Amino acid sequence: MPVPWTTIIATLPTLIDAAGKLFKKTSAPPPRINPSADHEEKLNAAIKQLEYYESLQAEQSKLLKETIEQLQNVSLSCSTMARRANIAIVLAIVSLLITAGTLLGK
Repeated sequence: MPVPWTTIIATLPTLIDAAGKLFKKTSAPPPRINPSADHEEKLNAAIKQLEYYESLQAEQSKLLKETIEQLQNVSLSCSTMARRANIAIVLAIVSLLITAGTLLGK
């Protein structure tokens, strides 16, 4: 089965951009909690850490969703091409039978 390169190439820029943004975001260290700080500062630092990880998780889920959608598009393209290939094979067999019948009838 041929690979639907046009579909794959068309969706690559979106996937690469999203992966680049996610990589830049994950390369920045999360906010740290200072063990010598008072309880109020520790609580604020913990809240910032939670917000950081929540936003990171949201970015990851968005990228995963886009990847799955693109994979679904590729799968649909593959199934369509497989269906067309099967139709072409059936038409070739019918043409072969008609030709053989014509040659044998002479």
